[in-house]
Formats: sequence, C-alpha cells, structure tokens
Amino acid sequence: MKKKNLLSVLLTFLFFIFACNVNLNKSITIEDGQTVNHSLNVVNGIVRVGNNCVIKGGIRSVNGSVLIGSHTKAQDVKIVNGKIVVGDSSFFDGSLEVVNGEISCGVGTKIHGSVKTVNGGIDLTGVRIRRDVGTVNGDIVLTKASVVEGNIIIKKAKGKFSERQCTIRIADNSEVMGNIIVEDERVQVTVHLQSGGKVLGKVENAKVLSD
Repeated sequence: MKKKNLLSVLLTFLFFIFACNVNLNKSITIEDGQTVNHSLNVVNGIVRVGNNCVIKGGIRSVNGSVLIGSHTKAQDVKIVNGKIVVGDSSFFDGSLEVVNGEISCGVGTKIHGSVKTVNGGIDLTGVRIRRDVGTVNGDIVLTKASVVEGNIIIKKAKGKFSERQCTIRIADNSEVMGNIIVEDERVQVTVHLQSGGKVLGKVENAKVLSD
C-alpha cells in the first residue's frame, strides 16, 4: 500500500471517530440474518457479523479483528490492527484492506475491489477478486480455483529496508488474469504454480516454480 493510501485510510478512521457512530472499547455482534442500514465502526473491539446478513455500509476497526460469516454482504472492510476472516459465498462491493494483520476468505466469496495488506498474509480459497491483490510484507495463497482478475503486486516497503522473502502459491486451478509485479527487486519472491495454477500475464522480478 502506498504511503498516501495508508494515510488516507488512517484519516478515514479519524473521520469516523469524530463524525460517526463509533463503538469505543466495545465489540459489535450482528446476529444471523440481520440487516444493518449503516456502517460498523469500532475502536478497540471486535466486529462479528453472522451468516446471511446485509451491512449497508463499510466496516472499520482501528484495533480489532472483523469476523464475517457466510452468505453475507457488505460494502468494504478496512482495519489498522487486526485480521479479516470471511466465510463462504459472501460479497463485498468494495475492498478488503488491513495494515497489520491477515486476510482469509472462504469458497464462493466475491470481492469487487482489491485485497491488500501491509504486514500480513492473504489466503484466498475459491474466491474471485475483480481488482488487485497486494501486500508489502506477507505471503499470498490462492487455492480451489480462486481468480484474481487484476494483478498481484508486492509493494515496495517504506523506510529502512530489511531483506525478506515472499511466497506466492497459486494452486488447484487458481489463476491470475493479470501480472505478478514485484516493485522492489531486493525482495526474494518465489511463485509456486501447483495443480493447474497459472498466471496469464507476465511475472516480473520473481522466480517461478511449477510443481
């Protein structure tokens, strides 16, 4: 995530803190089958959303994970510190973004935006992403016929560089329709293509291994 994008996310959180209904030091639980006509915003708390829910807004958390069940709809999810866990066949009209934490999504989930972390892995199982998948410092796994319609991007880290390795595993007939782009050549990136996994575009600055 570029510095200006990260700043934009943090400013968005501050806007919600001062301008909107925010739960401070308290978690939110949305039971199965509920429809919520507004965004869910938490500082120091967990957001739990059940199955078959509709959230007519985004979900924001400064310090706390967001746990979403199956067959649930929301606009997007953005977290500073925490993880995003999504069940099967859920739908997001926007993006899933975490600064410090992991993202994992279950079979049949569709995301019309991007999936991005700064520090944290991304695990997509049977998921379709309309835009890019990106990370600065984390591994990426695509399994069970996941599809990334955009690119996979390993972003360049800001500040002092520490040598690191990154693994991208594309397996079980999963595919990346765009390119795999490594913006920092000092990062050692290995792309594992397994069980029919493929990249339709170019692979830049990374080693490709076909298992």
